[in-house]
Amino acid sequence: MAFELEARQADKLFESLSKEYDLYAPVRTDEEANDGESHICYEKVTAFKQVAWDLLAHEPAKVAITPAREEMIHFTEDRTVEDPGFSKKRLIFARPCDIVSQEIQDNMFLKNGGIVDSYYKRARDRVKFAMMECAGGQESCFCNSMGGAHTDDWAFACRFSEDGLQAEVKDPSFVACFEEAGGKEVDYAFSYVEEDDNPVDLPDLSDEELYRAILKDPLWDLYGGLCVNALQCTKTCPTCTCFTVIDRAEEGKDPVRYREYASCMDDDYEKMAKQKGMRTDNAMRTRFRVLHKIHDYQARFGDRPMCTGCGRCTRNCPKHINMAMIIKQVNKAVDRLHKEEAGQGEAKPAGEVE
Repeated sequence: MAFELEARQADKLFESLSKEYDLYAPVRTDEEANDGESHICYEKVTAFKQVAWDLLAHEPAKVAITPAREEMIHFTEDRTVEDPGFSKKRLIFARPCDIVSQEIQDNMFLKNGGIVDSYYKRARDRVKFAMMECAGGQESCFCNSMGGAHTDDWAFACRFSEDGLQAEVKDPSFVACFEEAGGKEVDYAFSYVEEDDNPVDLPDLSDEELYRAILKDPLWDLYGGLCVNALQCTKTCPTCTCFTVIDRAEEGKDPVRYREYASCMDDDYEKMAKQKGMRTDNAMRTRFRVLHKIHDYQARFGDRPMCTGCGRCTRNCPKHINMAMIIKQVNKAVDRLHKEEAGQGEAKPAGEVE
C-alpha cells in the first residue's frame, strides 16, 4: 500500500509511530561541517519538520544502533551490572546506502566465524528501517558502483518534500499508523538512484600474485602522504566495525566499562607489546583500510565489497582525500601490472594524485 500525507498529517504519523518506537533521523545542527554545509547528524525526532531529508547526513545511521561510545558494565563495590541497552524499539529513517551498510555490520557482528556480539544483537533486534528516497547522489557518492544503492530491508519507504511525504508501506504493522494520520492512498513506488555521477569500477584483486604486487604500488605513498590522521574516514564510515574497550572512573562515581569506536588509521590501533606497531605509517594504514573495503571483506564473506559508496570518507576528510579516486588509481595500477605481465612494457609508478 502507498500513502500521501500533508505536513500536518506527517506530524500525526510521527506521533503515532512514537507510541511504539523511538524515531531516529538525520537532523541539521548549528555546527558547520567540513564540506561547508550545516552538520547533519542522527538524533531522536518527534516531528516531520525536524528531518533533514535533502542531503546525506555527515554521520551514518549506525550511530542510532551502535553509538560512538556505548556503556557496557557498571562496577560497584560488591557487584557488576550490565547496561541493559535501549528498552524501546527504534525506527530509523535512513537512505539505502546506510541500510546496506547495516547489512554489512550484521555480517561482521552476527555471522563472523559463528561468534555473535550480544551487545550488537540486542540492539539490532529492536530496529526497523524507514527508507528515505535519495534524489541523487552528492559529488562524493558512487553507491551504484559499490552495490549500496538497493536494499529490501525496510518497513516502509518514503519520499520527503517541504509539503509532506509519500510512502510505500511493506510492513503491514505500519499501515494503521498511516491510516490514523489521515494518509490518502495513492499510486507511489519508491525509486532508487540508478546511475552514479562519478561511476567507479571495482578492481579484480583475486589473483594472489597481483594482490601482492598492488601492496607495493607507490600510490599508497601518494595518498598516505596527504593523510593527517583526522580519523574522519573511519569515524563516519557506515561499515566500519572496529571498537576498543575502556574502563573509566570519574571522581565520586562508580567505574564504567565502555566500548568505543576505534580506527585503523590511528597510529595506536595495532600496537602490541613494547608498543610495536604493525603498520607504521599513513601509507600502510591507507592501504589496509582501502583494500579491506574493496577486496578483503568480500574475499571473506563472498557477497559484496565492504564499501557502499556513500562518500562520507571523502566528504568529511579535511584533506579531501577521495575514496573513488583511490579506487580508480588501484584500477590503473592493476592495468599496468597486466600490461607488464603481457610483455607490453614495464609497470610505471602511479602518477600524481588527481
